[in-house]
Amino acid sequence: MKRGILSLVVTTVLTLGACSGKTPDANSALANTANMAAASPSVAAAAAENAMHYPDWAKAVAPPYPNVTLGFMVNSGLYQFQSTDDLTSVGDWYMSHVNASWKKDATTDTRSSVVNGVQIAISKISGPPGDAASAKTMITLTRL
Repeated sequence: MKRGILSLVVTTVLTLGACSGKTPDANSALANTANMAAASPSVAAAAAENAMHYPDWAKAVAPPYPNVTLGFMVNSGLYQFQSTDDLTSVGDWYMSHVNASWKKDATTDTRSSVVNGVQIAISKISGPPGDAASAKTMITLTRL
């Protein structure tokens, strides 16, 4: 059941991302800016803008990932966002910013952890890889 819901949510996110009205050049510029200056205030502002409505309960566990292309509240206990970064980069960033025990699925390479009642799940977005501006990784924070 959870897998079916997760698949539905991922499909919805991908559909919304495809219909977002952003041009590939705008996405490329955002990705390039984030890659060149991951710690700069302007990148943090861009990440905050793209990870709109990042909830306080999620902030208490982890800061928003700096290279976000789309983020939104699915409901009051589920926040999702995606990144153009590959799963390994996103996973390494979270493991260095969230002191927790991490599980890694040997088949899918998905990473997850539960911290203070919040599950963080990092997974590869399935489908064709696309260009540099295409989302490659989904980050899901679920309040348990």
